[in-house]
Amino acid sequence: MCAILVLVACEKVPLTAPTGSTITLSVDKTAIPIGGTATVSAVVTEAGNTAAHNGTMVTFSGGFGTFSPQQVPTSGGVARTTYTGTTSGIARIKAFSGGAATEGEGIEVRVGGAAAERITVRAEPATLTATGGTVTVVANVQDAAGGILPNTPVNFSTDNGTLGANTVSTDASGEARVQLSTTKTSIVTAAVGTKTASITITAVAAPGIAISACTTAPVAFVPVSCTFTVTVATGGALVTNLVVNWGDGTGDRSLGPINAVTTVPTTYSASGVYTVSASATDANGQIGRSSLTLNVGRSLPTLSAFTCPATLNVGVAGAFSVTPPANPSIPISNITVDFGDGSSRNLGAPTGATGFAKSYSAEGAYTVNAAITDTQGQRGASSCSVIVTSAAAPTITTFAQTSETTIPAVVGGPAETFNIVVSAAPGLQIRSVVVTKQDGEQLYSSTTGGTFATSRVARGDILTLRVTDSAGNTAQSQLVVQ
Repeated sequence: MCAILVLVACEKVPLTAPTGSTITLSVDKTAIPIGGTATVSAVVTEAGNTAAHNGTMVTFSGGFGTFSPQQVPTSGGVARTTYTGTTSGIARIKAFSGGAATEGEGIEVRVGGAAAERITVRAEPATLTATGGTVTVVANVQDAAGGILPNTPVNFSTDNGTLGANTVSTDASGEARVQLSTTKTSIVTAAVGTKTASITITAVAAPGIAISACTTAPVAFVPVSCTFTVTVATGGALVTNLVVNWGDGTGDRSLGPINAVTTVPTTYSASGVYTVSASATDANGQIGRSSLTLNVGRSLPTLSAFTCPATLNVGVAGAFSVTPPANPSIPISNITVDFGDGSSRNLGAPTGATGFAKSYSAEGAYTVNAAITDTQGQRGASSCSVIVTSAAAPTITTFAQTSETTIPAVVGGPAETFNIVVSAAPGLQIRSVVVTKQDGEQLYSSTTGGTFATSRVARGDILTLRVTDSAGNTAQSQLVVQ
């Protein structure tokens, strides 16, 4: 007898809800952005109002997104899945298990643009100048609960100008940005699904700014000023800040809200050509600009007068004089005179005409330079010429023996009297008057002429008179003793 063993393998059939069961759906979010998620819960209830057996398999369906996972076993009568929106639209989510299914059209979840309930639009800046320009238009998209909706396409349109793009998706903060370039007032509309919002970007005139009445012939180190006139544009806003730049590297100077005429001073530290610019910004962010060129010169100090003698004799002091300016724009700090012979004189900072004397020790033609310096270190110069020549030698008017006594031919007789009269050239003085015998013996030495007596002479002696003045000039005379 033979026995045959037959093994039969069978597939395990998923557990599904029995007949008479119901499925009730719920979601934690009814509006999500593209890429956003919502948790979908399906409650499976069998006849008799009892929870479905654990492991009862539930299948989810719906458009504009995906389920992860799509088939989920129940636990405690509930099956949960995650729905991710992938395309804007109204997803109608359903679930079924065996013969049980959700009733009607299921539960709605709005995705992306379909979730939009509120759109607000702003422009940065809110206005343009009268000549136009570029602004950034920003659309903020929110759902019914005020939640942001990132990754949501926003369609932009305008009645004037050019948009950088027609469709832009919102960023992580729920904002979509697009550039508008236009030359006139423009209306931009942002649309998401059936929701729209618009903004008007107004082209308004910028404030006017004019620069005038600048100091005539401005110079470095002396205060300079210009007048700035601000004009509010028709339909424009008040100026909130006037900025002046003098073009000398000192940077912008903010003057705050100026809406009329103001005079502004400055002081340049060097000569040169400078561009003075001004900008007036109003409350709308519109900016008016103006500029002009300022040629700043140098004001070198100059003596009002500088005098010196045309000619001088050696050793004779001449009269010199300097006169500083009466009211210099920059104060004077020093005047120095160089006499051209290696000597100079520092006069300090005189406030009026100042005289001084100078003599030369040698003949020649001398150029005398006077340098005047102001407190900023700027220098001016003046010069004059002096011709120096030697003076006439001293004059010997009298060199005579005045006694009438006949003296012996040898020394030791009675005293003999002599008279001397001498003079120096104008401006000089006699420095030395000396009488010597032929053997070199000195009989008389003085700084002036006069009368002297001596017994140290004999008849026939030769006396020599030598006269020297303060310039070193000499004169000489002789007589023979009688």
